[in-house]
This record gives sequence, structure tokens and C-alpha cells, in this order.
Amino acid sequence: MFSAISTLIVRTSDRDELLRGACRIAVEHGDFGIVWVGLLDEEQNLNPIASAGVDPESFLAVTPNTANPDNPLGLSLVGLAVRGKRVMIANDITQEKTQGGARRAEAIRRGYRSLFVSPLVVESRVIGTLSLFAKPVGFFDNDEVRVLTEMADSISFALEHIAKAEKLETLSRIREVSSEVNAAIVRIHDP
Repeated sequence: MFSAISTLIVRTSDRDELLRGACRIAVEHGDFGIVWVGLLDEEQNLNPIASAGVDPESFLAVTPNTANPDNPLGLSLVGLAVRGKRVMIANDITQEKTQGGARRAEAIRRGYRSLFVSPLVVESRVIGTLSLFAKPVGFFDNDEVRVLTEMADSISFALEHIAKAEKLETLSRIREVSSEVNAAIVRIHDP
């Protein structure tokens, strides 16, 4: 799974394509039933951007989550991962003491018991989370957590690279337009 995601990272320069592909690979090659990525907005909501293992129109795929500590659901593992900038694990979500809502209830209804949540960090700022659900209780041992943390870090690094490339492309376009405007002004003033 890590190898396939590393290959994807090297081959894509599109954020959404990277995240959709990473979710798909984790489900196909990693024994995860559901993989979900949400991107953080200014209100600390995590808006779904990519998922796999569920119907693209299902509740789990399209429903936002939150890390906002003023919202009771923001006190969940996802909220703790965002605010603490660290991986959070529950090896039995039916016994988890943190706040859970309809998303957790739906995962449990579908038979999922273990959850791994990693913040996605770009330029030292959490921009979203990667959540992986597995059916067995106790799925996430130390080795699994280490590999998944490295994978999430690699995805974060790729997202940072993509963001920087997009900024450079935007600056390049601004320079081109500025040059064209300056040339037009010169033509107007100096026929």
C-alpha cells in the first residue's frame, strides 16, 4: 500500500487526484474498509474531499466533520488530531470515551471497530485529516501506526509540494499578465 501511494505521489500534481487515489489504494491494498479525507476550513469544519470504501453519495462520504472545540463533535478523535497535530487511534470505537456522533454510529453499524486519524500538515498548519477504518478490534498495533503515520506524512509532504507549485504557477501567470499590460501601456503611449 505504501509503495503504491508513493508511486501516486510521484506521478500526480493534482491535490484532489492525490487524495482520491490515496483513499482508493488504502482500501484496495490496506485492509481498510473506509478511508476518508476532509479539508479544514476557517470555522474548523472538515469538508469531505475524498473517500473510498463507501458509495460516493453515502452519508459517510459526503457529511462534513468538525474539529471546532465549541461543538461537542469537535471533541472527537478527529478534533483532538487537528488541535494536537498528532495521530489519534481507537482500537475499539464502541468503547471510545471521546465524543462521537452519527458518523461513528454509522461506522459501528457497518461493523467497523478500529479508527486511525492523522492530521494532514502543510507548512506547519493542519489543513485536514486522513481517517482509516478497519473492522477488527485492535487493528492498529505499533507497526501499523508507524507505517500509516509515515504514509500520512508523505501525503502531507506531497500536498505541500503541490501547493507551492500552484503558487509558483499563479505568480508566473501574474507576471505574464503584468508584462502584457505594461507592453500595452507602452504601445498606447509610444505608438
